Amino acid sequence: MHRILALDLSTKNIGYTFALGEEYLFGGSVELQGDLLDTRLTMATRWLNAVMEDMQPTVVAIEEPWPHRGNHRVDRMLARACGHAEAVARLHDAQVVLVHPSTVKATTFSKDRIRHTARAIGKTTITGHEADSVGIWHATLGVLQSERFEEQANE
Repeated sequence: MHRILALDLSTKNIGYTFALGEEYLFGGSVELQGDLLDTRLTMATRWLNAVMEDMQPTVVAIEEPWPHRGNHRVDRMLARACGHAEAVARLHDAQVVLVHPSTVKATTFSKDRIRHTARAIGKTTITGHEADSVGIWHATLGVLQSERFEEQANE
């Protein structure tokens, strides 16, 4: 069974969900301190490295940055954050699943439906970033399911 860490990355916050397959275990959000992006990326990389060592997820799911957001500076910053997270995950031998934002939106679990998302994981309140990480987790379950069917078909 996959130990899944789903990450909603931004330049100032990380939303995360940790699950054992379809079972939600815990989640939350981390606020990244500092005025400089490099300072926040260093903090995010250290946090993720510690989580990888402690929880040893087999899958790290990351929402891809939304293409054509319109703000090229923000697009580049989000791409850097995703690159850092992907590198840390791979250093810990985790499978990396990149999930498209439209796939996450289709799960109905997001900051747009925060109360619905909180109830689904047995909480009364959650941050928007944690809500989005729940959607990333659910989207990842679909990706992993389709990969399993492909493997079975190729046997």
